[in-house]
Amino acid sequence: MTIADLHPALGMMLCKRWDEALAWLVERTSEAKCGITLLKAQPMGTGKEGARAFIARVVEDLVANKTIVSRQLALAWRMLSLDPSYPDTFRTVLPQLQLELNQCDLHEDIRRELRLHDRMDTWWQAAAGNFVGTEPRSVFALAEANIVNPGQFEDPPLHEPEAAGIVVMPKAKSAKLKEDHSSFEDMIDANLPLVVAHDLANVRRMLLLEYPYAATAIDLVLRELREGEPAHLKPIILLGPPGNGKSRLVRRLGDLLQLPVYRFDGGSSCDGVGFGGTPRGWSESTPSAPARAVKQFAIANPVCLVDEIEKASSNPRSGSLWSALLAHLERETAARFRDAALDAELDLSWVTHVATANSVDPLPAELRDRYCIIRVPAPRLADLPALAANVLRERAVEAGEEGFVQALANDELDVIAAAWKQTGFSLRKLQKIVVSVIETRDAMAMRH
Repeated sequence: MTIADLHPALGMMLCKRWDEALAWLVERTSEAKCGITLLKAQPMGTGKEGARAFIARVVEDLVANKTIVSRQLALAWRMLSLDPSYPDTFRTVLPQLQLELNQCDLHEDIRRELRLHDRMDTWWQAAAGNFVGTEPRSVFALAEANIVNPGQFEDPPLHEPEAAGIVVMPKAKSAKLKEDHSSFEDMIDANLPLVVAHDLANVRRMLLLEYPYAATAIDLVLRELREGEPAHLKPIILLGPPGNGKSRLVRRLGDLLQLPVYRFDGGSSCDGVGFGGTPRGWSESTPSAPARAVKQFAIANPVCLVDEIEKASSNPRSGSLWSALLAHLERETAARFRDAALDAELDLSWVTHVATANSVDPLPAELRDRYCIIRVPAPRLADLPALAANVLRERAVEAGEEGFVQALANDELDVIAAAWKQTGFSLRKLQKIVVSVIETRDAMAMRH
């Protein structure tokens, strides 16, 4: 069995030039007899624009055909429109292509011989913008060049920086701790490490694979990070409809950056003391949430996540969450934050503050001004294969079967798509739908 027998998109990756890929795909499409009329009825226009218009018409015709083979061919035709000079063209295609590569049934020896994963790395580099303004060649030619001369497009190895760290709680600016805060003694004058950002290209690659509908949001979140430097982001609100994966996106970002995430539930916050802490004079005083996060994870730059920030109470009688946040969102004030419970001046300037919201309308203007608001759209039906595969992968990990991820048949995807559409494309509901379909399949298999 050849690679072309498994999926035309993977066969396309073996082509050495764009014109070779086009000729190969025209032949495959004609052989498949998918009802394509455009191949013979209309010639391809001249130049890039003419080619793109022709490709778009063929893809539309294939998608309308609604067969398994036509769906596979549609993905392959989309690959012809990807241009390394325009990284955005890769966003909707590459996650699906990566999924097909991960799931293809090929012996490991054949995988190594064809160098498919090495070729895929070049495609991801193009998606990351590594060839903008430097390479006129197509991604097919670039991938082949990297096979002939491995490593030519790799960045030079970074010098491993010395372990970075800061003193969050200097003794000279701290009062004697109360007995119930004795656990904070280890922080006094301690040089706490700062987690450094590594392999940002792979972080972006993995997030795009898991959240193909949120490509713009992912790029906006990652743009401030620098390879080899301590990880820190300006305050961000991820804004989007309920159930579209905002909170999980923050957790996955933390996982990939190896940054722990401290979650605070804004929806259940009726005052500001839960986040901002309570005064030292109280019988049971509580340090602020950022201070608790630093203490819990023993690093200076954890992520502090406020979920559903807009649902917090705005009653100012006991102080609101929104007011408590203000002192932490400016690095200048966060670097000299006086924690009332500890009676200590803390440098919390490296803590990253992220919030999620379905709407920012209830938030006061002074809070909105301090956050960068990034919109996370709802998933699309076209993202279903990748998102369903993510659900199955998570289910396998939870079951301790990381090496065994069940695949979904096309008829199962059609059932899931119909049910998911009725939920308004909620990721929370998608998880339940996918699990239900798999459990139904397993039950049927046991009966027979």
